[in-house]
Amino acid sequence: MLLGTEKTSVSITGVDPIVWRSMVTTQLEAGRYLQPGDSNAVVIGYSLAHETFLQPITLNRPVTIGGKTFKVVGIFVQSGGGFGGGGDNAVYMPADYARDVITTTIPRNTFTSIMVKVTDPALANQVAADIVTKLMPSRHVNPRTRDFTVTAFAVIQQQITSVVQSISLFLAAIAAVSLLVGAVGIANTMFMSVMERTRQIGLLKALGATDNEVMKLFLMESGLFGFVGGMLGIFIGILISVLVSIVGGQAIGPGGTMNAVVTPQLVIFALAFSIFVGIISGVAPARSAAKMNPVDALRFEQ
Repeated sequence: MLLGTEKTSVSITGVDPIVWRSMVTTQLEAGRYLQPGDSNAVVIGYSLAHETFLQPITLNRPVTIGGKTFKVVGIFVQSGGGFGGGGDNAVYMPADYARDVITTTIPRNTFTSIMVKVTDPALANQVAADIVTKLMPSRHVNPRTRDFTVTAFAVIQQQITSVVQSISLFLAAIAAVSLLVGAVGIANTMFMSVMERTRQIGLLKALGATDNEVMKLFLMESGLFGFVGGMLGIFIGILISVLVSIVGGQAIGPGGTMNAVVTPQLVIFALAFSIFVGIISGVAPARSAAKMNPVDALRFEQ
């Protein structure tokens, strides 16, 4: 797609304007949907209109796609997806015009995909099975030589949910191991700190420091370790998320995007939990320091 001197790759979907309106589930931010008789008209996604180019694309703005000029008649609200229409980086145009701009040759009256809307979601699987049964004779294929697939959106949702759950469990396991290793590391560091400062602890207690004060001192230190570790983890996590978003967007293909979502609440929770783990890890070393006999501590030689 060309807008002035700027250029970008987009995902183009050719649709039948007569039925497309009844299939679209995403609302428009501005303009209208495609209508029968539209010529050189397109409806575009939110990101393509507002974020891709230096200047936002407004209604009736001419854009060039595949060497042909089109007029923007509608802009979708931000949706984050494209199933059912409304992909944030997609371009929708009448199918006949899409055939002219898509590099792959698609014969007239031929569609690469057909979307079916059911009145009752519970019937989706049955409708999918009926479509397979009716299409096979017309395409002269059998179950073994079938050259098409029919997938219910509910199945896609289940697959996505399954993948997300698997990834979440995997990441949770990694996080648990990381927390355990971090807790052990902080505990060992604090035990070493207590040993190295045994004489200082004895001096503090000889000068009147109570067991609780000594314990609080080391708990604050272990909490500081957790704070520093949490800050480093948050920084590295955000950096990795951004990199994964960039690589994932490129893997999706033209016009594809993946956005890393890091909320302030998530950052605060991660930091607070890191401090909590640090404090818990320092309880045993802090108790060890608090129970020291000041006389024995002052006599201690490393």
